[in-house]
Amino acid sequence: MARPSPPQYQTLLVAVDQSANPVIITDAEGNIEYVNAAFTRLTGYEAREVINRNPRILKSGEQDQAYYEELWDTITSGGIWKGEFCNIRKDGSLYWEEATITPVKDPEGQIINFIAVKQDITERRKNRLALKAQSELLDLAFDNNNVAWWDWDFESNELSFSDSKARMLGWEPGDFSGDAYEIAALIHPDDYEQVEEIIKRHLEGKTGSFQVTYRIRHKNGQYLYLSDYGKVARWSSDGTPLRLVGVVFNVDKQKKIEEKLAFSERRFRLLAERTSDGIAVIDQHRQIEYATPAYDRMRGWEPGSSFGMTVDRLYSQIHPEDRDRVFTKVDQAVNKQQDSMVSSYRLSKDDGSYAWFEDRSSFLYDTEGRFKKAYVVSRDITERKKAEERLESAFQENDTLLREIHHRVKNNLTIIT
Repeated sequence: MARPSPPQYQTLLVAVDQSANPVIITDAEGNIEYVNAAFTRLTGYEAREVINRNPRILKSGEQDQAYYEELWDTITSGGIWKGEFCNIRKDGSLYWEEATITPVKDPEGQIINFIAVKQDITERRKNRLALKAQSELLDLAFDNNNVAWWDWDFESNELSFSDSKARMLGWEPGDFSGDAYEIAALIHPDDYEQVEEIIKRHLEGKTGSFQVTYRIRHKNGQYLYLSDYGKVARWSSDGTPLRLVGVVFNVDKQKKIEEKLAFSERRFRLLAERTSDGIAVIDQHRQIEYATPAYDRMRGWEPGSSFGMTVDRLYSQIHPEDRDRVFTKVDQAVNKQQDSMVSSYRLSKDDGSYAWFEDRSSFLYDTEGRFKKAYVVSRDITERKKAEERLESAFQENDTLLREIHHRVKNNLTIIT
């Protein structure tokens, strides 16, 4: 290798002296031969105060002796050492620096100097420690609530996330390499396209943020439901997304409960729609949230037309002679938090006729006793009422006949006597 000429030496010396990074040159024994101006700005020591002294004057005691022995063994054996120091300035204040120490050899291969190029990382380390502390607090909070954070760097395709995300999936922190495709491969095949499409739309700027629920494979081989909320945190100048951040919620228990409820509801509706009785569910706002086709048909309505109908609308169709009685009975039952009640009434149909109905109602209340829901089984009892009326009429006719017979027998006995 060609050696620099004297003018080149001068240029190199000026470049090193004006470098923004502190530079120290020592002899083979580690005694300081040269420091640049950046060293003085960082440590407070002038060059004349440190020449022929060992850099250990900067030691703060933060690192133990073994740390420095490992450094010295590395560079004296011809290796390059890279690491961090916590040092002490002339005024006694501490600072952190990142250093690269390289041995310089003569033509015969003997080490004659060491060059250390340093960088002040005090603020960077403070920020790093603060971020680490925040991450640990977030991990603790998220882990207790089945929530985790994640951060996807598109430039490196590195996906980082809190420890709680790994534990959600049954893994230990550090089991994942950080490759985004490694996580993507765990998404259920039936959900992958939906996840990809929702995120793609957001990355194209079509949505301000995104939310997607999907199944992902646990370490035990089973799938669990997660729900992600995220948005682009950084864009390039040309509008290319560079970083995506978000949180993920473990919603597996909730989804499994929803699936069971949905199954129960489907089974309930299947059974309800096969019965001849009409069934309706009335919500806390006193509106019909569900009614079987039979419930609507027996009232002369098209199936589905009662959805959203208010109780007041139902009451308005009750015969005027029955309306107040039914309203008062239902109101009293709810105010007393009764579990159930039975009522019968006449209801007008669209053709102007009246039909008799019998409602068997069951009520649900919240923990504070407020009405929450009513399940009503309604039966058309018009024919039964007509039969009861015919029977009552027959009883009355028989009673009249018996009275007439009794009167005639009594009269005849009077005549005979």
